[in-house]
Amino acid sequence: MIKIKKDTLKMGIKLFKDKSPQVIDDALALAGLTLLNWVIQGSTKESRQPPIDTGLLWGSGSVFVNSKLIGVSPEVNGQGTPNRDYTAMTAHTITIGFNTSYAAVMHEGRYNLGKISREQKNSGNKFLERHLINDKELLMEQIAKYMKDKL
Repeated sequence: MIKIKKDTLKMGIKLFKDKSPQVIDDALALAGLTLLNWVIQGSTKESRQPPIDTGLLWGSGSVFVNSKLIGVSPEVNGQGTPNRDYTAMTAHTITIGFNTSYAAVMHEGRYNLGKISREQKNSGNKFLERHLINDKELLMEQIAKYMKDKL
């Protein structure tokens, strides 16, 4: 007969509740930085990238988890001013954005590709959405593995 001296289930649940919010946010931070990198550089599942002319868009990327700035994309040709302030509306949320006046209109809408996009045949509009669709399984695996290793 095995005797258990402490209620290990209750202890495990308490430990999980105490640790999980930070571990979840750390996993989201890792996934957000990975996604920003893939959006700019391409990934194994989606090679298309945003077009590069001056580097303003590439250098203006930022990642937030909740309202905390996690990272920014490196400057390209001295260009880009990433957002450094953001207020999230919900907890455990990744927000990736590009701080340019034209990013949403030119790159996330449906529009006639310009000269640079046509010349760079692997670029074009909807690049962020394509990565969310094509890389979602890899990102979820990354989040799950991180949480499994930390909890």
